[in-house]
Amino acid sequence: MGGFGLALIAALVILLIRGLVTPSASSGAVAVSAPPDSVSSPAPLSGSLPLYAGGGPAGHANGAAGLARFAGPFGLAVDNGGNVYVADTGNHVIRSITPTGLVLDLAGSGIEGFADGPRAAAQFSSPNAVTVGLGSAVYVADAGNLRIRAISPSGVVSTLAGSGDAGYVDGVGDLAQFALTGAVVADPTGNLYVSDRLNGVIRKITPAGVVSTYAGAGVRGHVDGPLLTAQFNVPTRLGADPLGNVYVLDTGDNSVRRLAPDGLVSTVAGGSEPGFADGPAAEARFSGEILGITADGTGAVYVMDAGNRRIRRIAGDGVVSTLFEVTDPNQTPGNIKLDRAGAIYLSDREHNAIYRLAPPR
Repeated sequence: MGGFGLALIAALVILLIRGLVTPSASSGAVAVSAPPDSVSSPAPLSGSLPLYAGGGPAGHANGAAGLARFAGPFGLAVDNGGNVYVADTGNHVIRSITPTGLVLDLAGSGIEGFADGPRAAAQFSSPNAVTVGLGSAVYVADAGNLRIRAISPSGVVSTLAGSGDAGYVDGVGDLAQFALTGAVVADPTGNLYVSDRLNGVIRKITPAGVVSTYAGAGVRGHVDGPLLTAQFNVPTRLGADPLGNVYVLDTGDNSVRRLAPDGLVSTVAGGSEPGFADGPAAEARFSGEILGITADGTGAVYVMDAGNRRIRRIAGDGVVSTLFEVTDPNQTPGNIKLDRAGAIYLSDREHNAIYRLAPPR
């Protein structure tokens, strides 16, 4: 081997020791990151997302993360203990992944239907979103049943809200109606928020099951301002931060909206025309396939821009940047969530996989 080859190997060894070169768990490829004390902003990473659990053909198998199988997983949530919850849509089951990488069934018999009761006997129909509320309860947007379900820490499944009939009715518990339960998130006080995109509104559910219209006039459009006069253009996925802000992916306008505790709706970033552009909020552009959103405690928002195959970050000052570009054609991440340490989890319903990006150094 020539002197150049030896020098290259030596350089890679030094980078590995410093933690600046990491092998991809899914492909074996090497990704190089910028030093944490770099003065200039580092270039975004690109390549394959590290596989965390599942992958391969659709199935239903518990056990070690690498041996587990999912069927079209989409919705994600992470609790304070690092447990990841997955809405395993195709299996009609809610799954959990422990911090040690063990995949288990949290609730659901695996038979599509509607039934409350003990975890193994309960039935769901195409659940597509999950969130963790007060007291470690897990809440499920049960799309096929048009209901919001609750899973207690002891594993008992109950219905918090929704009659099961499509409509637009506020009320208590099973008197309320949704046209679509597209996403669900919890705020720090235990209230839940549901995107009801066919009605063009965001609904609020108190811990007692009282459903009301939280934001949106029910008219399709793009209007910021007071909660109930604001307009959305196909509101889909939701995120929330510890300060009580709720974030909405307004996919009809390729934009990110914020519902603040002071009662105002604003546009965080994006514009009416789809595309790709990082930069200041007003100039940034997202694709028409923005599939997941989450937020951290610093005010930063993270978006899975599937159409552009990028994880985007919106800083507190509104500047949009690319955090990671997915170049592996066999990965199609959709939903996105964070844990307390800043690790990013993504679901891939097409490839039945869950990915995990380690926290930035």
